[in-house]
Order: sequence, then structure tokens, then C-alpha cells
Amino acid sequence: MQTTKIKPSTNGAVDDIASFQPKTKEDFDEFSARLTAIITAHSNRPYYAMFVAGLFKAVAEPLGSDDVKKATSGLTALGNEKLKAEKASGGKAKKGKKPALAVGTAKSVAAKFDTTDYSRHDEDDFDDFMVFPRPHRSDV
Repeated sequence: MQTTKIKPSTNGAVDDIASFQPKTKEDFDEFSARLTAIITAHSNRPYYAMFVAGLFKAVAEPLGSDDVKKATSGLTALGNEKLKAEKASGGKAKKGKKPALAVGTAKSVAAKFDTTDYSRHDEDDFDDFMVFPRPHRSDV
């Protein structure tokens, strides 16, 4: 959608947007341009992105699921275009690869696992904690 900037009037208000009643596609295009001019004037504020996300959700609430999917598709396309433009201009640096897990290397095995042979320590009797049930007198 192409938007045009609408300049505020001399008294600081923008053409009384509240009383504007769009009915045709052209009216809605003008309404969109007016709202866009008002809202994007604050795009340099710190909470603008959070505001826009909340606004989109609130504005899309009365729409049906198909219309919401169409709007989402348009926003996704815009996001993809911006991402391509950032990559082309070298905007955001790529994140490095995550460190790979070294499985089975000698250093990782020796440090993590106890490989001591305990089978030669049979002289210790660790079974004394086990209690075997005595047979009942009727079983004898």
C-alpha cells in the first residue's frame, strides 16, 4: 500500500480524523494515509514497536480468520523485504554458529565418566542391608 504524508494543520490537529467516515475504497485509502501520517510521526519513540504490535492486534480483532491471515501475510512479506534489505546493506551482523557438541572425544569422556574397575573390591560386604523374609511357620 502506498501512503502519502499529510501535513498537520496550523493548529496542530490533523483534519479531525475522528469525524472522517470512509465508505469507498478511495475513502479508506485516504483514511489510511491520514492515520499513517499521525502514527508514523512517533516512529522514533522508544515504545513505538510495542505500540504498533498492540495496535495491529487490536485493529485486527474484529476481522475474520481469513482476513487476519491476509494481513499477517502482508506483514510477513514486509518483514522479509526489510530483512533482505538489511542483509544487502550489511545492516545487522550475522550471529556466529553455536558451539558444536564434541561427542566421543577422549577429553570429554575421560573427564566426565568414572572408568574405575570396582569388581576387585568383592571382599567388602555391602549386602548386609538386605533383609530376607523368614518363612512363615505354615510354609515349613
